[in-house]
Amino acid sequence: MATNATTPLTVPQYRGPYKDIVKLLLNNSSSPTYLERIITDFLSSQRNADQDYDFTLGIMLFYTFQYISFIKIGSKDGKKEKIEWVRTLIQVLLKQEFLGIICLGGILKGYQMVKPQNKRHIIGDLIAEVEDAFLTSIDAQIDFIKGDQSLDLVETIGQHQGDLKKEIITYICGQCFPSIPSSQMAKLNSKSIVLRIIIQIEFGGPRLFQNGMFISNVIDDMRNNEGILTKKWTKSTPSYRHLQAKCSGILFKEQPKISLGISKLIEVVEKEDISFLLSNIYFFAYLLFTWWELCPLSLIEKEEYLDDETKEAKPILWQIFRQCIFSVTRIFIHVIDRSFLHPEIYGKQERILTINTYSYLYFITSRFGLYGFPGFKKVFFSALDRVLDDKSEPKVVINICRPSFGNTPTQRSRITYYLLLIENLIGALDDDTVEQNVLPFIYPYLQDNSDIHLFESAHSVMLAIFSNMKKVTNELAPFYCNLLLESYPKLIHVSQFRVAYTTIIKSLSNTDDALTFLCLEKLIKKIEDTPISALTPLDTDKSKKMIPIESSYGPKDESTLMSSDKSSYSTFVDSAGENRSVKNEDDEIQSFVSHLNRGHLLLTLIDQIRSVNLIFLETLLAKIKYFLQAEQEGIGKQAIKKALFNALSTGLDYTKKDTGVKWWLSEGPKL
Repeated sequence: MATNATTPLTVPQYRGPYKDIVKLLLNNSSSPTYLERIITDFLSSQRNADQDYDFTLGIMLFYTFQYISFIKIGSKDGKKEKIEWVRTLIQVLLKQEFLGIICLGGILKGYQMVKPQNKRHIIGDLIAEVEDAFLTSIDAQIDFIKGDQSLDLVETIGQHQGDLKKEIITYICGQCFPSIPSSQMAKLNSKSIVLRIIIQIEFGGPRLFQNGMFISNVIDDMRNNEGILTKKWTKSTPSYRHLQAKCSGILFKEQPKISLGISKLIEVVEKEDISFLLSNIYFFAYLLFTWWELCPLSLIEKEEYLDDETKEAKPILWQIFRQCIFSVTRIFIHVIDRSFLHPEIYGKQERILTINTYSYLYFITSRFGLYGFPGFKKVFFSALDRVLDDKSEPKVVINICRPSFGNTPTQRSRITYYLLLIENLIGALDDDTVEQNVLPFIYPYLQDNSDIHLFESAHSVMLAIFSNMKKVTNELAPFYCNLLLESYPKLIHVSQFRVAYTTIIKSLSNTDDALTFLCLEKLIKKIEDTPISALTPLDTDKSKKMIPIESSYGPKDESTLMSSDKSSYSTFVDSAGENRSVKNEDDEIQSFVSHLNRGHLLLTLIDQIRSVNLIFLETLLAKIKYFLQAEQEGIGKQAIKKALFNALSTGLDYTKKDTGVKWWLSEGPKL
């Protein structure tokens, strides 16, 4: 019986089953012999089965068998009948070569999708038989699937990669692999080859990421336009229509599952396969970065510089970019998760590949914030933790990942990423490397805030140098204090200024009291040179709303303030993570002291009470008293007094606390 079934059955949760064959295969009265003949005749009617199989027909065939499997196995038919039905299909399909893989994958997927409430009708061991049959069919046909083409992404650049057999197998593996237990996946003899096929299709295939070459079409469409700011890319261009077709295709829509299929293979492949995987992802990231840097759209940072038509078209590019970074991160997470139990699979080479890959994808990651999104942070810091386990590795990573100087947005994104690396590895770098390599690299970015992420990251590296008390800090401190005093408030915010100055004083207090006093004197001189505020009616009206001075709240100690919390932004960028009530109060005080010309400078001076050693405490308090008495009464002065009370009442060590309390009881009322 030859079935020429070309009309898809429309079922919302499945795509394109053939309605005629569905009816026949779900017929309860059909004998095993009859089922075998139906399937054999039906598959014989499929054209070009032994050649390049049509991808769309392959998808329809997959979903046809998924549908019938889902309906049959989830039905209330007897267990014996269902077992006989499934085993008959397995027996027939194992003889069907390439098409058998598609059909067995559909049966397995349908089995996996049966709802929990219907599982009482399923024989548990039966799913293992279906999984074994599916994996066995892949092993049997693997040479036919891979063909004569190389499976190395590097070697296939420029070749036609539209091998439809590989695409359909990649799609089906993405649908089925994630739910197969690792113990079963280990039985797949061809797992290394399958991994290479999926990598080639996901990162190099024309329906997916195409080694970044989809950007070349955009470049071609923009090539004839004049001037960077007048270049247009609209929805009417061929490249946009190409990307639109890509994003609406089923393979692209289901691409996250393909990454999950790779993740499942990661659980069972060998170290050399992991290295191959990471090498190919690194190469893909490099190509994507290179193509994007060549695109005129990458040079336009601010949306207001784009015309309306280009603004409407550009999001589709970023939809693809986001899917790229999420897919890569999903794979990296599974590599790292497996390495906790098998650390040998994630050696120095693999760690460097991971870290360096992100340097080329950071132009996407940075759109989510300085440290990207949670998955990126997990991979980034997990890789760095492993790097820190080897004393020699941090310097190797810094040298290998060092980017060249450049001023395009993509080049600056790599530099920002590099500074994040340095900041988190600075404690493990030797003093000579810090002085000879790190400092010269960051100097150009300390006084240029045109790229805010780059600017903040450069200052975060400086603070990391002080926090880790590198040898160069004593020599660096006067210079950096001067730079901060010159930069505030034009280049840096008051919160950043306070954090930075406190970091310097705290570091110097552990090494050189004389230098500590010199840096304090620079801040004091800045305050003395700043005019005193005149009292305004606004101060009088709002003074009653100031926080009571008896409040028990106070800013957290500097060790917390200056910590580089891996779950938040860099030290210089943010102080997230502190007690919310404390932070709210400190923010309120910081807001109120803005009524004084010298308010924020005085607040910064008060911050140093917790940082200086006991020998300077009384001198510092006397200076603070002198400045406070010179200010006129009002809300600003009330806020300064509140900050002073908080600094003396909380966060001091035992030796300074006694001096601080006695001073407040004696001098506080005079303020």
